[in-house]
Amino acid sequence: MPIPIGVTRLRCSTAPSGVSHSLASATTIFRRFAAITLAVLASPHLAAAQRAFQTVLPPKVAAPIDSALLRQSAKAVARPEYQNSRFAESWLRRPPRGGGWDDPLKHIDIARGDVVHLTLSGSYRWRSEFNTNYMMSNAPAAQDQFAASRLLLAGDFRVGRLTGPYARAFAEYRDAQAFNRTLPGRLTTKELDRADFQNAFLEAGSGAYGVRYGRQEMSVGKERFVGVSDWSNARRAFHGVRAFGRVGPAVLDVSDVRVMSVRSLAWNFPDSTSRFRTVALSSRADRPAALTFRPASWHAYYLDYRAEVGARHERRMVGLRSGWRTPLAIGGGQAAIDAEVGTQRGYVGAKPLEAWFHAVEATMTFKAVRYSPMLQLALDRGSGTKGGADPRAGTLSTMYGSAHSYDGIADVFGVANLRIARLVGGAELARWLQLRTAVRSYRRVELGDGVYSK
Repeated sequence: MPIPIGVTRLRCSTAPSGVSHSLASATTIFRRFAAITLAVLASPHLAAAQRAFQTVLPPKVAAPIDSALLRQSAKAVARPEYQNSRFAESWLRRPPRGGGWDDPLKHIDIARGDVVHLTLSGSYRWRSEFNTNYMMSNAPAAQDQFAASRLLLAGDFRVGRLTGPYARAFAEYRDAQAFNRTLPGRLTTKELDRADFQNAFLEAGSGAYGVRYGRQEMSVGKERFVGVSDWSNARRAFHGVRAFGRVGPAVLDVSDVRVMSVRSLAWNFPDSTSRFRTVALSSRADRPAALTFRPASWHAYYLDYRAEVGARHERRMVGLRSGWRTPLAIGGGQAAIDAEVGTQRGYVGAKPLEAWFHAVEATMTFKAVRYSPMLQLALDRGSGTKGGADPRAGTLSTMYGSAHSYDGIADVFGVANLRIARLVGGAELARWLQLRTAVRSYRRVELGDGVYSK
């Protein structure tokens, strides 16, 4: 059964129930926070602190579509960080001794000369979930508690040196289960997918340039419109061809794919009813934190969705995301502002489509303070369809987005036809324990349109 591109409408003619925080108060808080942030950033005393912290804060690698693959060079780190998509890890050298317990599974030499090697990886996740008033319903069927497990086992076989031509085969087995779920829909394809592949592709290239074909995960920016949806037990994947490489100071990534249709107890297959194309151009790496109007990172993208069966449905999206970072003079802190805008054009049935969205996040982190506290204020706004005799469709589609990636685990709705304000606070009590709390406000943009799930 194909996975629809659209969003599911919740039938409600009033503002979402259970939301007690008004947008006006959240907006007032945001404005005050923004004023304080700008005052700190503009302080003349920051110049000396800026020079000092630039030597302390290392440049942070940007995350365009699968940008970690572009680190395949002689400067590749000996022990890279774990990535959400395991194929993005660059185990191009044998890890030094005394590292992680799983280091013997990384960069296993199969032939002399460090030309052929194999890397093994895996993960197991168990999640207990408690739901009350699921989908804003107080019916008995909307109250439930259940468990879900997911096993991922991967192998990365590579032929080639650190630089120059290479060939690669990557496969990742997935087994996702759910237990005692009685919510509406019971065991859906998001929770249950037994004995299948999450990723399975072939890749060839030279240095930082490559072409990949097969089943693969994809993400764009903060995953507002393209993401793996890691909260789902059965993560999202696509099937098709991708090409990537460096273009001057930027990274170019082009793809022509179909989303994978999950069948739970049968072999998954690409959705034959729709096609998805992407073009993304991103900065290769974040600049060091500095007081400047030049963004530390940027990301431009074009997304093209077309339904090939049924009613006409075309969406062409152009978006731009930029981020700024600067050190703060107190607490070893850093202030960051992230902004993203985009428009969608096309057709929904016979109606021409004109949709848009914008989002801004202001974040302060204090690494030198005990528990490394952070504070974030954000505003998201997505268009909706006007009522009456308006001949145009205006409801934004989140396409293949992953709301948890940018809005947190406790998100409720997608951004379509909503003004969303959120205040987020967090602390790191230990290396293995992080606390995060969020307050959100939702208000519809067009009263003639509905509220949509993420």
